[in-house]
Amino acid sequence: MKLAAIYNVWDGEEFLRRSMDSVAPGVDLFIIVYQDVSNFNEHYDPLPNINLKDFTKPVMLVKYTPTTWGGFNNEIAKRNLGIDKAYCEGCTHFLHMDTDEFYKDFVRAKELYIQSGADGSVCSLYTYFRWPTLRFETPDGYFVPFIHKLTAGTHAGAKK
Repeated sequence: MKLAAIYNVWDGEEFLRRSMDSVAPGVDLFIIVYQDVSNFNEHYDPLPNINLKDFTKPVMLVKYTPTTWGGFNNEIAKRNLGIDKAYCEGCTHFLHMDTDEFYKDFVRAKELYIQSGADGSVCSLYTYFRWPTLRFETPDGYFVPFIHKLTAGTHAGAKK
């Protein structure tokens, strides 16, 4: 398995390094898909604030420029750009992440995914407020995508 963690970055880059550190032991390649113009034509460059100093894993920075104004289509296109880059880099699996997502025991979760033999997976999550010590006692009632198998036809936004 060659696993790419694909980050979708517009803002929130102050969390990026810690999020990357939380999954780095189980990831082979990091792909950071960023934009310096928002989906609503606001200008902001997150690159100067991305701290990759002393990071030991390979990182690919990929710039995305919105083609229309509005969020949904751009977010799907941005995620698909990351998937395409992962496929071109020979990755067999991918994990879509946002900068504010963290895993407590990523390597163990990855092992459970491998043992399952599934092509795709999801994880439950906790919502935190303001500090990493304030959260709901139980997981939220929805899930985020976890590791998925990567093939030539893989794309985000599919119903299956």
